[in-house]
Amino acid sequence: MSEDREDLLAKLDSQRAALLAELRGLSDKEAARPPAPGNWSAKQQLSHLARAERLYLACVRRVCDEEEPDLGVHWAEHQEEHPATANARPLEGLLADMESARQQTRQMVAALGDAEFGRVGRHTPFGDLTIGQLLRSLYRHDRMHADQVAGREPAYQPKFVNPPLDQRRPQ
Repeated sequence: MSEDREDLLAKLDSQRAALLAELRGLSDKEAARPPAPGNWSAKQQLSHLARAERLYLACVRRVCDEEEPDLGVHWAEHQEEHPATANARPLEGLLADMESARQQTRQMVAALGDAEFGRVGRHTPFGDLTIGQLLRSLYRHDRMHADQVAGREPAYQPKFVNPPLDQRRPQ
């Protein structure tokens, strides 16, 4: 296994562990409460992380199968779980869903050939990305949401080139 792949897996594990540490001790009820008005609850964030990870994996599969595919359609079709639905789900179920998505990611990382990490997908909200960049986005995403669960301003801020509709500011 290459150093880059080992580094990717280590960061996926360490950032997920940091996120889980922020959740330690939260009751089901506390996890359904946003840390501040206008913020997502921990449960909403966990639902989002699992769904987003599966979105990224769908993108990686498509980049493996096609030459420079347009991935914009995946983001356009991506749906978040309704906040009330996410907040009504048991915390343990949300954590299991996140773990399932991460195991799928780890299997994908292990199955990819070194050359595949450089394959490009087009038109994501972040511009054109390689498979390696898509996969590295996952640990940064965990880091951002760990800060949000803790009620901190995220140290990592994504750089949108083509923001999703829900992230666009009115003109």
